[in-house]
Amino acid sequence: MIDLCSGKGITSALASALFPHGGNHFLSIDKMNAHTVPHYFFLDEERISYMSRDIFNKRMLGQLQDLVQKHTNEGRTTILVGMHCCGILSERVIEIFESIPEIRGIVLSPCCLPKSHELKKELSQFTPPTQKGEDPFPSWCRHLKRRVETTLSKDTDHVRMYNDLEMHTQKNYMIVGTRKCLL
Repeated sequence: MIDLCSGKGITSALASALFPHGGNHFLSIDKMNAHTVPHYFFLDEERISYMSRDIFNKRMLGQLQDLVQKHTNEGRTTILVGMHCCGILSERVIEIFESIPEIRGIVLSPCCLPKSHELKKELSQFTPPTQKGEDPFPSWCRHLKRRVETTLSKDTDHVRMYNDLEMHTQKNYMIVGTRKCLL
């Protein structure tokens, strides 16, 4: 499991604790410096690790491709997780999923809309609804779901979007996509 924009890496740490057997590896990636996640120093490096990286950095994508290929060669299945990714970070998570076909699944829970300056610079392909009073967040989530759908084969792959009422926030959408076979 690769947890992008992981913050303190709590999702990976929890997954590592819940699935202690079976050769799993959990990787947290965030822009924060490693010293801000000292709890990782006490965990088993063979099972869980933290990388301080900017996910927009092109070198990071190459490093990630190499890592995913290594784990695929070892018989592991890689999924990409982006929990509460703000603005265009959600789109970047999808771009990484698009770029590495060995990643078999994506779980994305978007957070904020792209900032207006990101939309003006065309860093996002999203066009907010123009109807006054309409909440743009569901439209944003549908846009992201369509982005995942365009990455996957309609014949063999699967994408769903859930509105999870157990998440105690208005930003409670989950987009889940799986590749049934490697491209």
